[in-house]
Amino acid sequence: AYEVKECDWSSDVCSSDLISSVMNTDPIYVDEDQTITNAVELMLDKSISTVMVAKHDVPIGIVTQYDLMELIASFQKTDGVYVQISGLDVEDSDAYDPMYDLIQKSMKRTAKLVKPKTFTIHVSMHSDGHEEYAGRYQLSGRMITEHEMFYAQSHDWDLLKCLSDLLNQLDRMVRKDKSKKDNRHKKG
Repeated sequence: AYEVKECDWSSDVCSSDLISSVMNTDPIYVDEDQTITNAVELMLDKSISTVMVAKHDVPIGIVTQYDLMELIASFQKTDGVYVQISGLDVEDSDAYDPMYDLIQKSMKRTAKLVKPKTFTIHVSMHSDGHEEYAGRYQLSGRMITEHEMFYAQSHDWDLLKCLSDLLNQLDRMVRKDKSKKDNRHKKG
């Protein structure tokens, strides 16, 4: 069955615990040939947020509720970008508006080159066991455009500075990708 252990993730309390002590031993699978609707119905029926994907009874991937939300958002006919921020602590909740402002400005710049569809970002506090890094932000971001997916990470003590760095990384990736495609079209 499914067992959840309470752990202080910033300490070494769980460092010796095996993953088997927290994993679901009866994962729910869908075949790769099934429809997205089948996966959604299964998730709803079983009250789960993730299903494994199998090919000939061999796991080949996973689908999460977040993957499905991004997919749905990517089909929306809108000039805006679906933005999702996760992991922000309650004490940082006042940072939402400034974060959205930074993201909106960045997505407007990006939209001049490619059409961004979704932008997801996960905020976490650095906790690698080194006390000198406690309180340092770690951001992981994913931007999906009409034809590409871009990933970036950033670390900093200041949340907005960290986000700005992450957005600048994504902007450089988009510009580099656009330049490569433009050069291919010129040569072709």
